[in-house]
Amino acid sequence: MSNPRNNYAHWQWTLRQAWSRMPWRQWNALWLLSVIAMLYGIFVYPLYWQRDALQDQLIAQASSKVSQRLKVPERLDQLAGFYEYFPAESQMVAVLAMLHDTAPQRNLSLPQGEYRLIVGQANGQVSSAAQRDLLMRYEIIFPVKGKYQDIRGFVADALKQQPGIALDSLIFTRESSARVGVDAELRFTLYVRAGL
Repeated sequence: MSNPRNNYAHWQWTLRQAWSRMPWRQWNALWLLSVIAMLYGIFVYPLYWQRDALQDQLIAQASSKVSQRLKVPERLDQLAGFYEYFPAESQMVAVLAMLHDTAPQRNLSLPQGEYRLIVGQANGQVSSAAQRDLLMRYEIIFPVKGKYQDIRGFVADALKQQPGIALDSLIFTRESSARVGVDAELRFTLYVRAGL
């Protein structure tokens, strides 16, 4: 039976002999290879794990996008739904009646108003024929006298009740500081679906 101490001494002697016989260039190459292996293990090998994780993440995202595409309605259906949001041109009288009915609830009266169809330019740009055929714009101007809070409340009520109306401008004037109420000019744009 061999003595472990002798075994250890034998390996020590073998390594010393190999060390003394190996030229310095081979030792440098051996050290360089060990440093490269260590750097590879520290810096490069973990990148493989990250790459695999990113590939799994991309596959998951791609599959979720495919499932989302199946859930989203076609663009034409979305566009039709958008235009359904606006009142039909035939409902314009009812929309104007709603505006006139809302005013007395806020202690206001709308004795007169200007209504006109806007044709051609929208926001400084000439609209195409297709856009004009789908939505029509009516400019509505109301001169109003009353309290500031009542006028602001009327505007808020009109915007809440009618989805196809937009406030373009609201101009307040007061002739004197002793006067309780204010004069206001309300400019709305009413968008309606054409030809319905």
